[in-house]
Amino acid sequence: YAGKKGGYSADGSTTGKKGYGYGDGADGSMVGKKGGKKGCTPLEPGDCEVCGINESDRPEYLILEYNPDDAVLSRFQPSDKSTCSPSVDYPSTTRVRIEGIGNFDLVAGGTIKLQPKGGFAAETEFLFASGYECEYHTSCSYPVVVGDQ
Repeated sequence: YAGKKGGYSADGSTTGKKGYGYGDGADGSMVGKKGGKKGCTPLEPGDCEVCGINESDRPEYLILEYNPDDAVLSRFQPSDKSTCSPSVDYPSTTRVRIEGIGNFDLVAGGTIKLQPKGGFAAETEFLFASGYECEYHTSCSYPVVVGDQ
């Protein structure tokens, strides 16, 4: 998935707001403060943080790409905060209800834009047509990073 808020581009091509620890590195890469909560991978140069360690404002929207064959655990959130499991057999097409946002038809490789009225809740919950449920932590107390799964 990817998101954009306060100077962050969905593809990671721009740096964040001045004062949040990001700037251009000598080799053109992003430079960020290292850190994180227990169970999280620290941010490294090149990681584009939407919110979390250095940016506490929740994103206005997120663009998610559905990749059922490439599911992996979140690199930046512990398994009790990002509960979508790679051991689930996700179908190539499905319907999902995203709590407080709406219903979406998903196709492998397709994208959806989540822009909840009133902003994101602490957890964004996904209910698949198969009955499988999982969530991703979107309060920004744990990092939301471009490209994380």
